[in-house]
Amino acid sequence: GGEGFSFAFDKNKQKELVKIFDKGIDEVKTNGFYNTLMKKYELE
Repeated sequence: GGEGFSFAFDKNKQKELVKIFDKGIDEVKTNGFYNTLMKKYELE
């Protein structure tokens, strides 16, 4: 059972990281930095 628990724990950690990452992207998008980057690297 130990392995299953650590796997579940890792999954929860990943979810938290994804949330933090998404929040970071939202903040970057709202302050215009995201658009600047997109234009700079012509990804738009």
